[in-house]
Amino acid sequence: ILLFLINFFRHISLDINVMDLSIIAILTYYISVFLIYLRLYLTKVYTKKKLKLKKYTLMQCICIIVFTFCILFSSIYFKFLDNYISFFNVGQGELSLIKSGENMVVVDIGSMKTTLAYNSINGYFKKMNIDKIDAVILSHMHSDHINGLESFVKEYKVNKIIYAKPFSETEEYINFLRIVKEYNLESICVKSGDNFSFGDIKVDILLPNNKEILSKEDKEGLNTNSLV
Repeated sequence: ILLFLINFFRHISLDINVMDLSIIAILTYYISVFLIYLRLYLTKVYTKKKLKLKKYTLMQCICIIVFTFCILFSSIYFKFLDNYISFFNVGQGELSLIKSGENMVVVDIGSMKTTLAYNSINGYFKKMNIDKIDAVILSHMHSDHINGLESFVKEYKVNKIIYAKPFSETEEYINFLRIVKEYNLESICVKSGDNFSFGDIKVDILLPNNKEILSKEDKEGLNTNSLV
């Protein structure tokens, strides 16, 4: 019922700034404490005057139900229906998450510190109770972009791995092929002109194409021929 209501109301354009969930939780806590205190105080006063508390009891129940619904509404919206992009701080490396409703795409998963990227996204996914994603997109085969991949695919269901084949085979690329084979992953080697859709997430591949881009500063050609 909550999912249906949220899905219905999210299509209505309203100029409302929704507070952060933590603030809502704090306000709910203090309002609940206040209502309990007020109830105890009024019980004492009304008992002396031999009056009934029916109206106040009804009001208190309505307030508690409304605030509980607000917390559940915010939590479910953020988890299932909200759209956002998260950029994780992994030092020298790259790790991003694109989320649209229930669709999720991870872009790169690596850092020069071997376990940092995996630990960062694993902690986030555990908190959000996420156990599967639509795709992992790998920009290129440098360790600071892919060295958290194996730990990640061990833990989570990954529907697709999207990558661009490098023009020269490197140790990282050979290891990537091993991971794909060992964990029976569906991998798609892409080039310029390819496109994908994951719900409202649209992916257009601009580079690389069939012609290798050369650079004196990048002898392996992995950076200059990254997936765009």
